[in-house]
Amino acid sequence: MVYRNLKNNEKALEYYERALKGYERMLGKNHPSTLDTVSNIVVVYDVGTKEYGKAEEYYKKALKGYEAQLGRDSEDTKRCVRNLSMCLKESGNIKRLVELKEAYPWLDEKSDDEGESEEDESDDEEESDDEDEGE
Repeated sequence: MVYRNLKNNEKALEYYERALKGYERMLGKNHPSTLDTVSNIVVVYDVGTKEYGKAEEYYKKALKGYEAQLGRDSEDTKRCVRNLSMCLKESGNIKRLVELKEAYPWLDEKSDDEGESEEDESDDEEESDDEDEGE
């Protein structure tokens, strides 16, 4: 996360990819720590490098895992769907956005946090954990 905060996207991706391989091997593809790492990779591609095609690829991977692990109605799954929809909108991929809205009709519903990206939520916990380790 430090590299992402320093805007060193290449280095951040290198470390996240290495962590992802380890988590997948040790914990499985649908473990919450694995999915958090996938979400961190998404943020680098979506927000950092604006590589929306790569971001969409990882959003789909995270979404599949969240649905398998937590179900379709979990807040983590819904957050992933909302963020994927924002990525598709930003990239101009309207066809895929329409397909996503058909699969998740609640996306068209108004919410209190509409328009706010929720991508960094998983990082808040990591930051707290990192701070505790230094004490």
